[in-house]
Parts: sequence; structure tokens; C-alpha cells
Amino acid sequence: MLIVEDDVNYREIFSSELAWHGFAVYRFADGDALLGSLDATAEADVIVLDWRLPTISGIDLLIQLRQRGVNVPLVFLTSHTQPANEQLAFQHGARGFIDKTRCVEALASRLRQVAQAGKLY
Repeated sequence: MLIVEDDVNYREIFSSELAWHGFAVYRFADGDALLGSLDATAEADVIVLDWRLPTISGIDLLIQLRQRGVNVPLVFLTSHTQPANEQLAFQHGARGFIDKTRCVEALASRLRQVAQAGKLY
């Protein structure tokens, strides 16, 4: 799993929690860091993006990833859960749009579902 989250504390805590749930987690502080490491996407089962990131927004990062041929299932994990954002995310191919306030067990379950479904394609 790849996580792109600019809040260092949230990124570290969330990554540790997901690792405890059995995920191998690779962390990036912003979209530019992920775009600079596109080879990491080849091994990923799912990419988790924050909506609001420095240098490039999560939605713009999703669009750039798709333009570069990265078809890994992608889920937004955000506190910006406005319906318009969710609709835009799904229009551009996101497989999930999850509120950051959800419990880790629910997040882990949903991320497993998305990753497993992505393997079927």
C-alpha cells in the first residue's frame, strides 16, 4: 500500500495502525514524492491519497497517475468529505472515498476489499 499524506503525525500513526493490520505500507509526504517514485506503484495493491496535499492536490495527483498509466486502485482518505469532492473522485476513477474519522478497523477492511477487487481486473 502507498500512502500520500502531508500531515506527518497522521501519516505515521495511520501507517503504523495499518501495518499492525497486516499491510506493507510505503509513505510519501506529497504528490511530487510519489510521482518521483513511480516504480513503487508497480508493487502496490492500493494507493491512499489525502484530498488536500501541498504542491499538487489529491485529485490532480489521481489524474496524473492515470495519465502516466498507473492503474492501481486508489482510495481517498480525507477530512474534506463534501459530496462534490466525492463525486469528482469517483468520476476520475477512485475506488473509495473515506472520512479520516472512521475507525482503523473499518478503514483496513475497506482497503482490503479495494485491493482484492483490484487483483481481479
